[in-house]
This record gives sequence, C-alpha cells and structure tokens, in this order.
Amino acid sequence: MILILLLYLICACTFTIAKATLAFSQPIFYVGVRMIVAGALLLGITRFFKDGSLRIKKSDWLLFAQIMFFNIYIAYVFDLWSLHYITSIESALVFNLSPFAAAAFSYLWFSERLPTK
Repeated sequence: MILILLLYLICACTFTIAKATLAFSQPIFYVGVRMIVAGALLLGITRFFKDGSLRIKKSDWLLFAQIMFFNIYIAYVFDLWSLHYITSIESALVFNLSPFAAAAFSYLWFSERLPTK
C-alpha cells in the first residue's frame, strides 16, 4: 500500500515540477530533453539486464518514430503548453480523468460495455 501511495506522490510532483520548469525553458525543449534522458535511462537498464544485443528490425523504425512523435512528443508538448494557462492541479485532474473519458467515448461511439470488475 505504501508503494502505491509513493507512486501517486511522485506522479503528482511531476506536474508541479513541470509547471516550475516552464519558467526557465520552452515546452518543446523541455519535452525533448526529458524524453532523451528517459530513453537513455531505459536503454541503459535494458542493456544491463539483457545479455544479448538489442536489435530492432529496420521495418519497425518507422513505427517507432511515429509512436515517439505522436503518442509521446506531441501529447506532452500540448500538456506543457497548457500549463502556461492552467494550474498543475487542473492538469493532473485532466490527466487522471482520461481513462474515464476514453471509456465514455468507447461506450458512446462503439457501444462497448465495461465489465463490473
């Protein structure tokens, strides 16, 4: 239980830290540096725990680039750009309500029902 609380504490701190760092950098630069550092850290961890080499097929590079650009970079740039105009609490609320919004859209557009569990 303490680990779950710690996870939510760290997640909540990232919004406040991001709001504070916008006073010193632009959102595009901040997201770029943040993702490069996170990618290098994850690659280092992967290389440390994996014995063989990390090979990626050439046909998958375009897919990875699309995921990095649209799903990560654009989403975080718009989130940080919106932090200029809203508080970090409002940004965290919108971020945490997104699974419920996705479930509501899925129910309305595709008539999908969520199980009770």
